[in-house]
Amino acid sequence: MTAPPPRAWRAWIGVALCTLGGCAPYAVRGVVVSGDRPSVQWVGADDARLKASGLASARVTAWLDPDRLSPEQVGTTTTDGTGRFALPIGATGAGVLLMDIQVRGQRSPDHGSATAELTLPQRGRHLLITLVPGPDADPRPAGNVLERTLRDAEPFLRQ
Repeated sequence: MTAPPPRAWRAWIGVALCTLGGCAPYAVRGVVVSGDRPSVQWVGADDARLKASGLASARVTAWLDPDRLSPEQVGTTTTDGTGRFALPIGATGAGVLLMDIQVRGQRSPDHGSATAELTLPQRGRHLLITLVPGPDADPRPAGNVLERTLRDAEPFLRQ
């Protein structure tokens, strides 16, 4: 059995990861647009849809490890007046290590939401989120299922 690396090695590995990632927060860039079908997808930087007029004040949120019972929210942002956003991902190793995230775009009450599971990082690609006008028809919950379940059960637990 091999002993774990000494404390100095652990610090060196942390410095190396920080140097590789530039210690700057990794951010996913993209645009939220209105369309016929809800979707969240990676597109190339030269995709014409990225230049389309976007939806202002849409909320974009990301969770790490979406298959866990209580995924960790690692980023949230609101689109600017042209629908563009930069979603900072606050997870160790983001932009350097492969990780699965769930991204949800929404703009209530005049547009529905769109949710997808994605893999980071995606160098040279942007996120295109398409929301459908009208009420939200996406039945998939997003975020921490455990916290939401406990919050919903709280009134019944007080009896």
